[in-house]
Amino acid sequence: MQSSHADVEHGIRQPSKRRRLVETHNKPVYGNFQRYYHIRNPADLDSKDGPSSSIHPALAIDSRVTAILQFLRRHYEHGDPPQERLKVLDLGCNSGKLTIELAQTLPRLLRECSSQSPRGRGCVNAAPVQVQILGVDIDASLVKQARTAAAVARSQHRPEQGESVQEKRDELVDSHDSLPPDCVHFPSVFPSLYGCIPSFAEGEVQSRHAMRRQEGTHSGSIARSSEDVLTRDDAQRCPKDDDQLCPPNLHFVALDWADPEARHETLNRGVVDTKTLGEMEKGGLDMMLALSITKWIHIQKGDPGLMLFFARIADTLKPGGLLFLEPQEWISYHSAKTLDHTIRGKIKRLQLRPGGDFEWWLSTFGLQFEIEIGQGKGFGFSRSLQMFRKASVETDEVLEASCLVEKLLKDSERSGEPKRPIELIPWVARCASSSRVGASALSTSM
Repeated sequence: MQSSHADVEHGIRQPSKRRRLVETHNKPVYGNFQRYYHIRNPADLDSKDGPSSSIHPALAIDSRVTAILQFLRRHYEHGDPPQERLKVLDLGCNSGKLTIELAQTLPRLLRECSSQSPRGRGCVNAAPVQVQILGVDIDASLVKQARTAAAVARSQHRPEQGESVQEKRDELVDSHDSLPPDCVHFPSVFPSLYGCIPSFAEGEVQSRHAMRRQEGTHSGSIARSSEDVLTRDDAQRCPKDDDQLCPPNLHFVALDWADPEARHETLNRGVVDTKTLGEMEKGGLDMMLALSITKWIHIQKGDPGLMLFFARIADTLKPGGLLFLEPQEWISYHSAKTLDHTIRGKIKRLQLRPGGDFEWWLSTFGLQFEIEIGQGKGFGFSRSLQMFRKASVETDEVLEASCLVEKLLKDSERSGEPKRPIELIPWVARCASSSRVGASALSTSM
């Protein structure tokens, strides 16, 4: 994280990045809360929620996943779904619960939509869409938890029974507010008792059938036949639902995506995997999720850092790509003041406000707001889930936005920090909160 321009200007010496990370690693000053989903998604749901109250707790999913799946279903009904590969990046994935639920549900939705589309109707042997999902978090301890959670989810999945493609399609359920029953076929205690089933990315592994037979014996030996051993090539020829929970289809890495200069820095001594991220971003992404992280980026990196974050999203998405954004409201910023003595001063220096300011800058960078697809549930988490789209047709406005993003990113790489990006644009206040400050105050404070 770079020191703010105001502090450098007044000659205040800032501690090194490494020292700041070490000093704050026990405090969630980056939004890296432990047990976050236990607070946000309590197992018990009110009866007033209607049909959701009848869902077994083991099958319940995050309401934001439900909203995203419902939107994508409508979205693909009006156009062909992706035919080969869909790449998704979840920024600030925490312990990976939402990311894993997306990996468990999105491939089935795409299969269903593909079979019903004009292009895919009647194509029984059509190859399934490869869904690649990458979760990123600055806290290496949370990334470790996410990888463990993915292994546990993979180990609970129902074994393949050799159903035909048509039988598997008949199995699909239109409801997108719960996990498919196959995802919790085995009791949650099994991974603790017998260990997690390794992924195909870990080399040659046993088939699920052979693995379960060995686990059931506890002792004794069962010889593995050639039919019981699958290689990585076999996995590619025989895609299964639980393969979506294995690398490279599902991966978690620890790094600071919002700040390219600090990508080698993580909390809790994590090993940064920039190679996986680079391979994922090559050619652009189809979808990006930034859920309840804008507040922490805004506080820690200031107005310029947040705008650079938005610019990088615009640069990373493919034309026609989707951004699912869940910004925290301004009033929630003040609850962060108790986490660290420096946060109060950082908040005072912020000039941009969630809402109109954020939407205007995203639009300036070529990401147009289209629709609010849902509202968060739970006390303190009633936040708007918004969908932005990157234009797929090149117009003068789109080219201008693309040039602006490119210039901002290049200037940031050259200077080492996002200095004065507002000078690039004749910015005009777009909402009541920012109009009280004015463009001149913004340009001088950054």
